[in-house]
Amino acid sequence: GTAYAALDWRWPFIAEQGEHSYIVQPIAQFIAQPYGGNPRGLRNEDSQDFEFSDFNVFSFNQLPGYDIIESGPRANVGADAEMLFPGGKVEAMVGQTYRLKPDPLLGLLTGNTGTASDVVGSFSIKFPHLDLTDRMDIDRGNGTIRRHEIYVTGSYNRSSVQVSYVQLPQSVTNLGLPSREQINAQADLNLWGNWQVFAAGQRDLANSQFLNTEYGLGYEDECLAISLAYRSKYTEDL
Repeated sequence: GTAYAALDWRWPFIAEQGEHSYIVQPIAQFIAQPYGGNPRGLRNEDSQDFEFSDFNVFSFNQLPGYDIIESGPRANVGADAEMLFPGGKVEAMVGQTYRLKPDPLLGLLTGNTGTASDVVGSFSIKFPHLDLTDRMDIDRGNGTIRRHEIYVTGSYNRSSVQVSYVQLPQSVTNLGLPSREQINAQADLNLWGNWQVFAAGQRDLANSQFLNTEYGLGYEDECLAISLAYRSKYTEDL
């Protein structure tokens, strides 16, 4: 266990113009916490898969699980913005973490090493039947994009189509995964009642090959979901 004190400060600015509403909110979080607090003999089982992103930049403890915790004084700063208009809305956010001293627990490939983290953010446009989301991780040192994800989702009643582009950096050392650039597609078509057909595929753009494809037939209601699918994998473990 460890003790800490945290302050979360947010100040929304709101404006209206006709049928449009605008909200801009700067965010600052300050965490006062002593260094250390992670027992040497405790096995790290549920805190290994760390990904610094727009999902956890404004968290007092950004590490997943309970086996390892962050330590030391730090601050999370950024802002989010929202525009509401008839039939949809636009959302955007950006954030970054600052520390007095680097946290040795965070690996070199996490985007949150040193005294300043990468800049993470997201941008999305949402309509009743169409969503577009762009998520990015910008390297704090040279300004290059380390991680880039684009999701386009269309839906109508119980049918949906999603196409995504994912560019990921090399994963942390204990996972041993190389950098990846791929495109994913998935379609679910509601045929009748609770019955639907689906198809999905993943293609590796760096090596110009499919990773896997899948298609099948499914049934789903409030209490039961059953599907029959055929899947092909185009990779192998050596």
